[in-house]
Amino acid sequence: MQKKEIKFIAGIDVSKKTFDISVGSNEPEAKVTKAHFVNNLKGYDGFTSWLKEQDIVLKNTLFCLENTGIYHRLLVQFLQSKKASVWVETPVQIKWSLGIQRGKNDSVDSERIMIYAFRNQDKAKIYETKHRILQQIADYLSLRSRLKDCVKALKMPVKSFCQ
Repeated sequence: MQKKEIKFIAGIDVSKKTFDISVGSNEPEAKVTKAHFVNNLKGYDGFTSWLKEQDIVLKNTLFCLENTGIYHRLLVQFLQSKKASVWVETPVQIKWSLGIQRGKNDSVDSERIMIYAFRNQDKAKIYETKHRILQQIADYLSLRSRLKDCVKALKMPVKSFCQ
């Protein structure tokens, strides 16, 4: 995506039930507008209405959000269906790039993600959704790994008693 196309940068902090968004124009020291929505289809309708009220066009906005496992997927699909540019970044990458930060809440996190996206937009990788079957395989492998860790944790005390 070329910088000329991007008029707004948005940082989104997604959780299971809600998401917070911070949006600013693609200029240094831009005024930041924030909002909070429910993370479901009804919330997405309110989200798009809010964007229209703010005169923010989806196609001219780079939406950056952290990979939250499964919680961000529905929002990403929604944004992609609206032809928006979505950048899903690892939480560690965002955290390390900003250095030591004090205070933490969803609104502050969304602004930090927006700042990260503004500073690193030249490195933005527009997210491509995996094929449904490939995503299922990845989910099953992740679940398998977590289950193996649980079994290992449960076996540890048993080994201690048997010695």
